[in-house]
Amino acid sequence: MLRKTIKAKLAPVRWPPWQLLMTSVSDDAPVRSAATNSALSLIFELFPHLGSLTVQTTGGDIRVTRDFTSVNAAEVNRMLPVSSGVIRL
Repeated sequence: MLRKTIKAKLAPVRWPPWQLLMTSVSDDAPVRSAATNSALSLIFELFPHLGSLTVQTTGGDIRVTRDFTSVNAAEVNRMLPVSSGVIRL
């Protein structure tokens, strides 16, 4: 699919089409500030190939990933050609 076509289809989608998902094994993980959340979002925007991060805190490690809504995953699936070699989201 042409780059312009893909951009046109993604234009109505909120950018970025994900939000941060933070998980921790520890119940006493510290609360992150809005500035920290913004910095983590920027890291994921600057490094789109990055799958996840582990933030080490005094209260334990926090795993940070992108959380895509099912609507966005469905849009990606509609854009992909249907074949046996394509992995569906």
